[in-house]
Order: sequence, then C-alpha cells, then structure tokens
Amino acid sequence: MNLLRMILVLCVCTPLVRAEKLESPDGNIRLEVGFDSGRPFYRVHRNGEMMVDQSFLGIEGSTLDGKKFFDANNWRKLMVSHRQINTSWKPVVGKRSEVRDRCRQMTLHLQPQVNGLPKMNLVFRAYNEGIAFRYVLKPASDETQTIRITHDRSEFAFTGDHQAWSYRHENRPFGPDRISSLTGKEGIPS
Repeated sequence: MNLLRMILVLCVCTPLVRAEKLESPDGNIRLEVGFDSGRPFYRVHRNGEMMVDQSFLGIEGSTLDGKKFFDANNWRKLMVSHRQINTSWKPVVGKRSEVRDRCRQMTLHLQPQVNGLPKMNLVFRAYNEGIAFRYVLKPASDETQTIRITHDRSEFAFTGDHQAWSYRHENRPFGPDRISSLTGKEGIPS
C-alpha cells in the first residue's frame, strides 16, 4: 500500500511535460519541441521517420552589466502561439521575381527564471520542404538594454547520413549531397 501511495504522490507532484507539435502544411513534416530541465530541445520527423533526434537549442551571451544567460537551464514556457503563413515576397536580387512563403509557425514565449535577463521567443516554422527556427531576444525591462551574443549552441542530431542542400555565399543551392560529404565551407544544411 505504501508503494501505491508513493506512486500517486509522484504522479500528482510531478508536472506533466508534453511536447509542443507543429506540422508542415502538407502534414509530411512534424516538429516536436520540449524541455529537459529547463533547456529547450526539438525533434523532426519526415513521413513518420525521425530525421533529427533530440537536439538542444540555445545561445550564450550576457547583458552589459555581466548577467549571463543560457549557460544555465533556466527557461520556463509562458505560452505558445500558432499561425499559418501563406504570403509571397519580392527579392531584391535573384532569379525569381517572387518567392512564396507558405508554412505553419509556432512561437514559444519563454521567461528566464533569473530576474534581469532577457526574455526570449523561439520561433519555429514548418514548411513542406523542411523546418526553420530563430531566437528573438527581448530586453528584460529597458528597451535599450544591450545584449551580447557569444555562442550559438543550437544542435543538429541527425539520425543518419541524410541528403541535404547547402549554400556557398550567393551561389544557388548545392545538392542534394550526403551530410557526411559537407566540408564545412557550406552554409547550414537545409
């Protein structure tokens, strides 16, 4: 009976951590975002197959008064917002006169557990061709607060030697190539 009580207490006192999910417009790409001890991570599936396993997200930096952020697992999720995007835009240079931007977007609004540090939004987009994410930092209180970024700690835990497309400066995309064949001179695989 004591074991049953202990299990019940653990179930009631332990917060249920669930991953947030986002799918591409065609439903073939699924992104999951979760937290492990206050540190955000993501996973990517394509046609039901895991392509990117648990990969932690983060940037390291400090405010001018020396407060460091993201060197500790100190984030908590405030809220999540979703929206669909179906627009187009005209590039300043390039071969196409118009670029279509069609995706689903999820924004995680995060709060640091330490006062005086910047808030952060993690913005994820799921396209039919792949996923994208970015960090949006918001000053804690003073809109003119300077934030210095020192390291990008974003991880990409590919589950295999998948095909990828890459960029070299202004050239058109290279690929598809196997991830193992990339030399490091290319831009981030897409």
